[in-house]
Parts: sequence; C-alpha cells; structure tokens
Amino acid sequence: MFAAASPQVRVPVTLLAGPMAGAALARWVRERAPGERWAVVHDAGAPPPSADSPDLGVAGFAGGCPCCVGSSAFPLFLGRLLRRGPWQRLVVAMPSGVETAAAVDALLRGPLAAAIGRVEVAEPADAGRSWAQQRAHLDRVHDPRRWRWPAPPGPRAAWVWDQHARFDRRDAQATLAAVSSAPGVAMLRAVLRTEREWYAFEAGAQPAWQPEPSRHESRIECVHDDPAALEALAGRWAALRQDEGAAPVVRIARSRNPGDPAPLPGCEGIG
Repeated sequence: MFAAASPQVRVPVTLLAGPMAGAALARWVRERAPGERWAVVHDAGAPPPSADSPDLGVAGFAGGCPCCVGSSAFPLFLGRLLRRGPWQRLVVAMPSGVETAAAVDALLRGPLAAAIGRVEVAEPADAGRSWAQQRAHLDRVHDPRRWRWPAPPGPRAAWVWDQHARFDRRDAQATLAAVSSAPGVAMLRAVLRTEREWYAFEAGAQPAWQPEPSRHESRIECVHDDPAALEALAGRWAALRQDEGAAPVVRIARSRNPGDPAPLPGCEGIG
C-alpha cells in the first residue's frame, strides 16, 4: 500500500491533455520556480522533457491506453514516483485517447488518494501559454468563491467541497429533488462526487440527475427568496457526506441583481 510521506502534505497534480501536452510540459518544466521540486510523467512514446536538475523526477508511463490508466497500473506507477520525493507538484502529460475524467478518478481512489491534493486539468491549445499564465487560469477555475452557473436575481448561496469529498448518491438525489420543489426555491444546481461516479443535478431539467464529466469540485448552488432558508440548508448537505473531510467553502449573497458579475467564463464543464 502506498502512503504519503507526511499525512499533513498532499501533492497538487496538474494533468495535461490534448495534442500539445508534450510541448507545454517541456516549456512549463523550464519555467517553474527555481528550486521547485516537480515529479514529471511523460508519454513513454514521446521525448522526455529536459531533466538536468536535481529538483526534477522524470518518468515515462508506457501504459497509455484507457484500460491501463483506469486499472491499478497507473496509480502504482505514480506511487513509485512519489516515493522518490518529497515533491511540490506532480505534472502528468496524458497520452492521446485517455479521458481526463478517468485519470482524475484513478488519482482520487484507493491508497494513492491520501497523497494527492488538488487535481487540475489543463488542455493547452498551443505551447504559447506560459506556466505563470496557466497557473493563474487554473487558480481562477478552481476558485471556490466564484459563481459557477447563471442564475435569476435573488438571495443566493454556494457550498463548495474539494475533490476528496464524497456523497451518498441515493440520499443526495432524493434531498436535491425535495429541496428543489420547496416554496421559494428559484434555482438549484449541483455537481457531486459519489461513491461510484460524479453526477450533476439541475432542478427542472430532463433528466434532472445525470453523469458529470467535470471533476474539479463538488458544488451546490441555490437561489431562494429567504436568506435564512439558505443558511438552514447547510445541515441537509452535511448529512449527505460519506466521508469526514473538510467542511465546504460557503458563499452567501443576501441579494443579487441582474447587473452582478456573471459566472467566470469557461468554468462550466472544465474538469
């Protein structure tokens, strides 16, 4: 079984996907902060990035098919690399054809999850975006204080959990359906990680509950005409948790007008 070097430290992960993953990886390795220790995984069938620094641990993963990533081979490979640390970041260039959702799931399940922090997905359109620019973009996408979805005016709240939080699927489905039909609820949407899959819920949609490709957080947003009712919902969401992880980041806006800033462009659907 793989164990983290320290129970207090989780290694943040950046997954690179798409045809420009290798080129972007080579550039970002060069641009990382001086002395920052990275564990770097590249497609074994592609040239590795320059590894002429003691602060880099570079390894090629040969099992680039979706089956290998979804099986134990991928987390076992990463576990061996992480044991060579400590590292400040794990950066993985995914082979083409591998679904990023499957890669994120492989990282967040099993014994490796104890060593993994936030898992980000970057899909560079070209190699022209610097590491600093990419870092700023990912921090905005993963900012729990933003609103994710457009919504009607009115008091609004968001509850945001990290990727390690897990929810009971049946209880969550029933509770969200019940809350969405309560008087005063003008909007209710959610993305939740359950024991088997990630799901999205949208009140009034058909179907209201369906698999969700995004993996960067669990989140519930609600617009209600009574701010006190919004605050009272926190206990109902807490009862759905299957783990004992961190409490959510909560944002409550007592009023929201049509002129308020829109949700961050490009957030919806980003893993």
